[in-house]
Amino acid sequence: MQQVGGIAGSRNGAGRAVSAIMAHRIVLPRPLRKTARRLRRLLGGGVTVTRRDLFVFAAGFAGLTALGVLVHSTGSESFTSRIAPSLGIAVSYYDVLGNREVSEIEVVELIREQHGEATLFYDVDTARDSLLAHPWIADAAVSKVYPNRLEIAVTEHQPFAVWQNEDGLWLVGRDGGILDQFDGRRSDLPLVVGKGAAPEAAKMISQVRQLGLFGDQIKGFVRVGERRWDIELRDGLVVMLPEENAGAALRHLAKLETDTGLLERDIERIDMRLADRVVVALGPNAVETVSAQREEQVKQIRSAGKERAI
Repeated sequence: MQQVGGIAGSRNGAGRAVSAIMAHRIVLPRPLRKTARRLRRLLGGGVTVTRRDLFVFAAGFAGLTALGVLVHSTGSESFTSRIAPSLGIAVSYYDVLGNREVSEIEVVELIREQHGEATLFYDVDTARDSLLAHPWIADAAVSKVYPNRLEIAVTEHQPFAVWQNEDGLWLVGRDGGILDQFDGRRSDLPLVVGKGAAPEAAKMISQVRQLGLFGDQIKGFVRVGERRWDIELRDGLVVMLPEENAGAALRHLAKLETDTGLLERDIERIDMRLADRVVVALGPNAVETVSAQREEQVKQIRSAGKERAI
């Protein structure tokens, strides 16, 4: 009697669990609703198990056992992958989000190697690694949407500069990584030139922008000997920065500009490679002006000497 009571108690407890699920208005798929109702009546003691029910249960159990043996003998993933397309549970559709430079077709092609794989066994980590191998893609997330869909969200690198080297012009990211060939569409990006320029460009460009130097007059940042920078302006002025402490040199130049308006003068070159001095090379017009002033000064001195002699 105690054993029977335990079974009855278990049935009543399970029945209450099923009732609780129904009370919380969890909507089951249509094929499962009839089964849930029968399970509820069975566990509540309202269904009598007939000989036919036992036969159906035994046949179903035998079928599941045979299927399990077959799956085990052939490998579960291999077997499931072969039957998944016909059951509609294989990866067949793709939703691509966040892409701009990389087309949807290109994103799908990167992970298409597993197309037709059962969604259950689809390796999202491998798919993500394939996406991250693309130069434009900075980050990616791949999610399964059952029964047969993948959602791919990508984050792309932002172009930071145009890098000119011996092989041509290239779009590069902030980290200096090559994204694509430059096709002329992003003419507003700063130009960096020379071997080793791309990985070092972000620091230099950020320092110049923070100080507000040169405005939109910068023609390019030229890496010299992979050690230091020259900044070339559109009017021909070249600022030669030191190998070390380039940031300090730029701050000194900003102060000179504020105090003297140095950058507004007719000069060709500002050499800041020496720590203790700034060497300025005058432009051709300035040289003529200075020469004319000196000649005028010499004339005045000579004239004054003649007057004293008289």
